[in-house]
Amino acid sequence: MWRDLKGRWHENIVDGVEEERASAGILYTYYCPTSAQIELLGDYLEDKRPYDVSAYAALASALSSSRWQVGTVADLGQAGTNFYHTNAWAAIHDVADTWGGELSFEIQVSGTKVTARRVCMAKQVARTTASVSPTPRTS
Repeated sequence: MWRDLKGRWHENIVDGVEEERASAGILYTYYCPTSAQIELLGDYLEDKRPYDVSAYAALASALSSSRWQVGTVADLGQAGTNFYHTNAWAAIHDVADTWGGELSFEIQVSGTKVTARRVCMAKQVARTTASVSPTPRTS
């Protein structure tokens, strides 16, 4: 657990370590994804079909097999999707793609305990575009 400069809590889990020998000694590289990614990748969804629902309802369906809750969700209209033999991590990203939202994660802490884990979705601000190599100039 750690707190950023804006006071928001984050939770990461060490999921891998690489060891490299160098002249200065042994260098370790740690792979520490967010707890949301690690946990939601392991939360299996058999068959969920949220149709003609809000993004909030679709996120609730996607998170139904996890300990994560739905946080603040923008009003992005009604749409539909399905989650079939997948995990909650893929499902929440499907919701974001289908409703046009951007995901964020909130951790609430009281004392030394995590008291809430929430997935939030705001209206999409940025857009991912295909990477195109620049065309070489000819004189």
